[in-house]
Amino acid sequence: MGHRANYLILAKGKSELFDSHWGANRVDRDFFWGPEVALDFVRQQRPTEAWMNDVWCEGGAVLDYDTHELLIFGGEDVLFDIYQRAIWLRLMSPLWPGWTIRWAARGILDLVAKVDLPPEAVLARKPPGFKAPELRPTTLEKSSCFTLVTIVGGDQPYTLHNQSEPVLLAGPDLLPRLKRLNSPPFIDAIPPSAGLEINPQGRSLRYWHAHGRCTLQENMESRWPGWQVVRDDAWAFHHLAVLKDIYKPNPDALLDQVVEMLLSAPSSPVVGVNAFVAERRSLGHNVEVNPHALVDRASDLDCETRKVLLDLALEQYRQQPAFEWDG
Repeated sequence: MGHRANYLILAKGKSELFDSHWGANRVDRDFFWGPEVALDFVRQQRPTEAWMNDVWCEGGAVLDYDTHELLIFGGEDVLFDIYQRAIWLRLMSPLWPGWTIRWAARGILDLVAKVDLPPEAVLARKPPGFKAPELRPTTLEKSSCFTLVTIVGGDQPYTLHNQSEPVLLAGPDLLPRLKRLNSPPFIDAIPPSAGLEINPQGRSLRYWHAHGRCTLQENMESRWPGWQVVRDDAWAFHHLAVLKDIYKPNPDALLDQVVEMLLSAPSSPVVGVNAFVAERRSLGHNVEVNPHALVDRASDLDCETRKVLLDLALEQYRQQPAFEWDG
């Protein structure tokens, strides 16, 4: 159990590495408030000399004080919803003046690249054993669209309830299977977290993925032999624009969700772990717990300070032009 993260501080040519057992799904909150708060938070974590591998590391950040760059990935909704992530990144920018904030699209691989560590040092995943998925179009009953697929020259987009990786790795056999589907595109309030455009004539693929998949590019190239495979996360909004007749993101609603997340009272998963252990032991079970699972050092920034900083960020956010989602 856990949501593990690595944090790296780079300053004056030196590096300090830390880890957290529970921090990965809170990076959107813990690193929002500016470099000073972020530095204080990271220094409260456990110092370590070892990076986690890509199986365990679900979030993280690099605070580079030499180049004034924040490299980050993780969180909850911002990890999967690129519209909400765009709102969150724009909103936090005023609190990081002079800094570049960059999303780590390849997860921990982007983080370790900052210290010239080879990918093999943190890669534990083996190429997945593959079984062609049963394609499941989104419907009213299965309304969550995880994957958007389009075909150059095709008649319609395909909105799939399938998780993205099995679809992206389906190989050329995906084409005839898509064309056998007889279901109009459908999407609920949550946008897809990945997309694929297939060009059969040019034997090329373009895809995007909301969250870091360290070896996805290599695995796709092996599953689509002889095809040109390009990852283009910057193109995601343009790709999603094919759904504009059935899905339109609401920036005001997305901003409200981000603000609610930032101001919500933090809760520690350690409380749940202790309750579970006490219950099992009361029933006579012998329970052992990883001691790191009993330590959770969230940002201790008080609520009033968060409100003041957030008001400053909102004031500058509202002075910026509206998002051009299809650009």
